[in-house]
This record gives sequence, structure tokens and C-alpha cells, in this order.
Amino acid sequence: MRVGVVYVDEIWLVRPISCTPAVAVWLLIQARRHVAEPAAWNDAEAASFGPTLQRLERIVREVTGAERIYTASLNDGKTQIRKM
Repeated sequence: MRVGVVYVDEIWLVRPISCTPAVAVWLLIQARRHVAEPAAWNDAEAASFGPTLQRLERIVREVTGAERIYTASLNDGKTQIRKM
């Protein structure tokens, strides 16, 4: 497992957005293959994203006690999808 990676499976990699994020938990969920947007996800990516996001948000809530967890899409101009 790479340094900073908090979760990885055959489809997704989850890591902190930076070594010193502005908030306690700021994670990126990124597809392990390069993909421009969710519309380009294959069937396995599309089927697994929701359950993966749900599991991660439950863990973040349990660990931090956060009342709200926000999810947003970032576009950094590269051919990759970034979810946080």
C-alpha cells in the first residue's frame, strides 16, 4: 500500500487530499484507472462507487463524530476523476 493511502481495492484508491488538510478528514476517492468523468465509468466502477462512498462516510462519521459529511467532485484538468 502506498504512503498516505487509507483504502485501496481493485477499483478505488482513497487518500488524504494533502499531508496538512484544512479540515480533520479531507479524502479523495479516485479510480485506479484513468477516467475523465463518472459518465465514462465501466459497469464495475458505477456499481461499486455508491457502496464504497457509503462505507467510507460511515467510517469517517464513526471515527470523527462528524454531524455532516460533504461530498463534491473536483476537476483538476487531468483525465482522472476525483471525488471527496
